[in-house]
Amino acid sequence: MSKNDVLKHIMVTEVEHEAIVTDKKGRVINVLRFRARSWLYNFIAWLYGVLTNNSADLRVSGGSYVTFTPDELKNIYLMGGAGEVYGIMWGADSSSPTPTDYDLVSPYTESELAKHAMTAAEPAVEEGTSYFTLERKTDNVAGRDIVIYEVGLYARLYSYTTEYAVLLLRDVISGGFTVPADATLTWRIKPKVTT
Repeated sequence: MSKNDVLKHIMVTEVEHEAIVTDKKGRVINVLRFRARSWLYNFIAWLYGVLTNNSADLRVSGGSYVTFTPDELKNIYLMGGAGEVYGIMWGADSSSPTPTDYDLVSPYTESELAKHAMTAAEPAVEEGTSYFTLERKTDNVAGRDIVIYEVGLYARLYSYTTEYAVLLLRDVISGGFTVPADATLTWRIKPKVTT
């Protein structure tokens, strides 16, 4: 089976985003929900390698290409701990996503958005749609309002003993989404496949 035959049978139809901003007392200030289709080439190449037991060339953070063996591709890690750059990340750039994006263009630092550990809900099925949910909270510690334009999902992969960050998804929010100073943002990403 060719790479193209495998890829045309993979139907990741959409990604649902939900963002909830709360104040220090836990009151909801703002909510944003939107759907997107911005899995990147890295995601498709990784999925191809895993499903076909082949090596795959992925464009890692910084822009270089690295070849990962089938065993290395199977050891993917999305569940970044507090402060880690794996999992859901946010940035300030509003340029449109492209299939070959390998980094957020302008990521917020830990001194601006202090990231909590990632969490996940197990897969479920509702009305012919299968999905799971990834979640990360972050606190605005910048002392000013922060406007989020880009959101990404990074994975950690190893090639031999070298650790790499690999961007799998990048979405851009039209007009941005404001997180006031001292507020907490909860961001959920729900990959969905409809049968």
